[in-house]
Amino acid sequence: MAISGWKGRYLSSVNVYQPSSTGHVSPGAEGAMDDKAKLKAPQSEYFSLLITRMNGIPLAKMKVHSLQTVGELVMAIKTAARAEDLNLMLAFQTQVLDDSLTLEDAGLSDGCTVAAIRYPELFLAATYDDGITKIWSAETGNCERTIEGVSSVVTGVAFAASGLSLVLGMMDGHVQLRSVTSGEIMRNFRAHHAPIAAVACSANGKLLATGALDRTAIAWDFETAQAVRVFSGHSGSVASVAFATDSRTLATGSEDCTVRLWKVLEKRPEQILKGHAGCVKAVSFSQHGKGLASGSSAGEVMVLSALGRLELNLAPCGCAICAIGYSPDGMSLAVGGTDGQCRIYSIGTGVCILTIQALTFTPCQCNSGPAGIRSLAFSPAGTLLATGSESGGLFVFGTADGDCKLAMQASASVSERPERHDEDEPQQGCLFTWADATTAKGSSRKIRVATAGRRFALVRSVSL
Repeated sequence: MAISGWKGRYLSSVNVYQPSSTGHVSPGAEGAMDDKAKLKAPQSEYFSLLITRMNGIPLAKMKVHSLQTVGELVMAIKTAARAEDLNLMLAFQTQVLDDSLTLEDAGLSDGCTVAAIRYPELFLAATYDDGITKIWSAETGNCERTIEGVSSVVTGVAFAASGLSLVLGMMDGHVQLRSVTSGEIMRNFRAHHAPIAAVACSANGKLLATGALDRTAIAWDFETAQAVRVFSGHSGSVASVAFATDSRTLATGSEDCTVRLWKVLEKRPEQILKGHAGCVKAVSFSQHGKGLASGSSAGEVMVLSALGRLELNLAPCGCAICAIGYSPDGMSLAVGGTDGQCRIYSIGTGVCILTIQALTFTPCQCNSGPAGIRSLAFSPAGTLLATGSESGGLFVFGTADGDCKLAMQASASVSERPERHDEDEPQQGCLFTWADATTAKGSSRKIRVATAGRRFALVRSVSL
């Protein structure tokens, strides 16, 4: 399973309003528009829009005017939902619509579908080894969107900077850009002639990076799907990729035990960083851009400056490191390994300040030992840490005490709704969990372990 998450602002609770049988909004909601302006406007300027949630469930079909602003439409939707105090915005295709634009200037016309987005809200995107990708609410545990129809096993996933599209790297070497609000394919990247191991999106929203088993990494123009630069030089598979926050530098980790730093738009030679004794399965830049961390299959974790100078060499964990991530303030580093533990280290001292054990949903899932952690990331505030485990579960932990706040798991036969448990019912510290008997039979999807890419990313708010 791969996860990409903490992506926000999707409407999930404004569903108290249902469209009428005629397909139009109720009189109260339509009354939220300017009635005088409506009478003055020519009838030919009116058209219908379908308003949906992120998961495609219709909220309303509204008759609108082309000169009505996006902000006025937002107020009409909030009135229809009886949720005037809600923070709400609208997205069309992959763009968040500016409230000041008229519907005509926003490119909307009769029959268009617009997604209503609530903010702020945290989301996780997870890919499973049967090719399905699910987008989960990290606040409620609900599955908001299921993306199917991929032609190959998904081996890497990342949210684009906008939060409205999702990048899927495939075993067949191709990359798809999918709309989060509709699940539709927006763009195909004819990437590598070998399986994709890792994908990453730049913070400026202009670039996509892929790493593959053909020993190369490629930087792509996000809009044109054209290769900007091919990075060759590793003598082993490229297992991990990460952009620096300035979007100018790309780090690649490889099976050849090195990390390389490349200037994306400059042709100067790359910087080669040595010191690992195993495949570098995870690389991560700090958000302030001054630190780079890497972890390997031999259990080493190295913390370097942005210039490549070794700052900290953490003691070997005794297991392969598959995931690594900085806290938002850059003062802590989370490290996840195949021993089922996530360790949080202080960057200042190198001391482990918290250890979190990966959870399983039933004792029957523990017969093969601890569930290894394959992916992780901090929430934007740094108070939560999400992990993806080999057991097939997504877990959200508090970083202050290590308690599990939320647990989510995909299973072929469960309805996509978490069950809240009574306070006196022990649930391994989880506030939410799946309730399904089939998980005890091992039917839940498991995270892929065949590839070394970072298949889990967490992000939050949509960039405006």
